[in-house]
Amino acid sequence: MRTVIKCLSAGRVSITYTLFLLGSDVVAIVSGGASHVGSVVLAYPRPSLADRQATSATSSVLNVAGHKDEFLLRDLAEHTAAQTNRNVTCLGGVHYDGLTKEELAQVRGLEIQAREQCGSWLAELLA
Repeated sequence: MRTVIKCLSAGRVSITYTLFLLGSDVVAIVSGGASHVGSVVLAYPRPSLADRQATSATSSVLNVAGHKDEFLLRDLAEHTAAQTNRNVTCLGGVHYDGLTKEELAQVRGLEIQAREQCGSWLAELLA
């Protein structure tokens, strides 16, 4: 199975993105620090409610009680599903003890970078 693995880092936080295809669907495992499964997001493409000519995505989310990993996974899954017109499942979790507000902002920045770069990661996967 062909796999693409990418790592993004900021300060002491490092997040690894492992992508592969399951049939024509995309699976992304997001992990870092004390890796775990804190959330699972399944996103699928659909016509946009605002513009029927555009593609958007809807998602379903499962969270383990007390885990906040959804914010790392949901936007990535929905954006990728809308951009690729494929079902996308993101799962995983990232845990670092004692993150400051500044470090949490860095984690959010990594999530934005991942969303922006995921298209090129998938192109690499499909090449």
